Amino acid sequence: MIRTILVDKPGFLLRVTDTTKDGMIECKLQNILSKICAVSGYDRSDICGLKREEPLIYWRMAFTYICCKKTTATLKNIGKIINRHHSTVINQRDVFIDLLEAK
Repeated sequence: MIRTILVDKPGFLLRVTDTTKDGMIECKLQNILSKICAVSGYDRSDICGLKREEPLIYWRMAFTYICCKKTTATLKNIGKIINRHHSTVINQRDVFIDLLEAK
């Protein structure tokens, strides 16, 4: 099944496949990251890097939101993929939810 999530700020439509609870969490996270990179046009190094330019931060937030929503991965594991602390993952997820609800 395909879910569609509208990422408002960058103006792109992001489609991510639903994931199951079993299987390898790391693989799912990498798959989600690959899809984010494909849709956004950013490299993995950009998403996982320290740049804070505006369109990029929304894609990073979308990654954390989707990973929290669609996988059983821990916040620590999600943060490890994008070189962030688990508390940053919580903040990015919550800010992204606020952006979606503001629409």
